Amino acid sequence: MTQSNKKCYLCPICNGQACKGQMPGMGGINNSFNFISNYNDLEKIAASGKIPQEQLNKTPEISVMLAPITGAIQNCGYPTEKEFYPQLIKAAQNKNALISIGDGAPDEKFLFGLEALRSTGKKGAAFIKPFPNDKILQRIELCKNDVQIVGIDTDAYAIVTMRNMSKLQKKTTKQLIEIQDRLHQLGIKFAIKGVFTLRDLLIVKKVKPDIALVSNHGGRIKTRKGSTIKFLIKYKNFLKKYAKEIWIDGGFRTPQHYNIAEYYGASCVLVGRPFVSDVLKQLS
Repeated sequence: MTQSNKKCYLCPICNGQACKGQMPGMGGINNSFNFISNYNDLEKIAASGKIPQEQLNKTPEISVMLAPITGAIQNCGYPTEKEFYPQLIKAAQNKNALISIGDGAPDEKFLFGLEALRSTGKKGAAFIKPFPNDKILQRIELCKNDVQIVGIDTDAYAIVTMRNMSKLQKKTTKQLIEIQDRLHQLGIKFAIKGVFTLRDLLIVKKVKPDIALVSNHGGRIKTRKGSTIKFLIKYKNFLKKYAKEIWIDGGFRTPQHYNIAEYYGASCVLVGRPFVSDVLKQLS
């Protein structure tokens, strides 16, 4: 890979420092403030003494899933779009991670990811951008035999370029319940991804999803400042009351980080950038 295409610096620790503010790229807005906070707050909690050592240092039992990632060329610096997704899924499987796919514009990103998921012979999860509901339902029909979970990537509405290009919507409770009802008819679990504001909490309360996924989109979107782990700590009891499961992403890099998430009530951690780095290392 040439330097001009390089979007990841393959850092020994993926903490948001080297790629500060790189958009498109592996960084985030506001000089990667939330990306860096996600990682740093996990490190601070691990060193704080607030969590029993036996919990912190045990073999993790929490599920780990590949986060939904698209934009192989513009965001990751991979030479081609289609060939990226099988490699990404393989990198996750090599670490015994569960699989999810994402989508974006154009539609081929979702289709390439779905094709790669199907090639594994296993079911995974699909996270769909907050398109108008008719398009979301079309996506569900495409992947219904390949997934056990479908989530709506509600926080992607904050990506202005994608919002304008793809007519993304700030989803209402009614719209999300319509999607959830259809998924339950198909025997598929429903997740709300992007729970990170008070508005998101109110939506979780009304929709009562199978899964509430605490996420600030890896620090890549305009939202409130802060880390996902601190949000989970503050609102875990509320989320437990209205969602069957709590998932989380953002800065999780070590077994200790996974154990912190479990300690505060999460049942699954999503990991993205480290698996991208595993793929890009093969091109270096």
